[in-house]
Amino acid sequence: RRKLSDMDRIFTVNETGEAVWELLDGRRTLEHIALELAARFDVEPEHARADVEELVGLLHEASLVEPVQ
Repeated sequence: RRKLSDMDRIFTVNETGEAVWELLDGRRTLEHIALELAARFDVEPEHARADVEELVGLLHEASLVEPVQ
């Protein structure tokens, strides 16, 4: 709603980050998102989980996402 010039910062993400953002719908768990990424990008689930947790942590710190109960 604000103008781009009013923003404090801009987040850019790579293809993996874009996939995480699209999957963050409030219904999927981080574990489900990590498993989806592991299959989509042919990486180990543990690696995908660590990446998802890191990105979601950064998004949370920037107040772009919040936990769902």
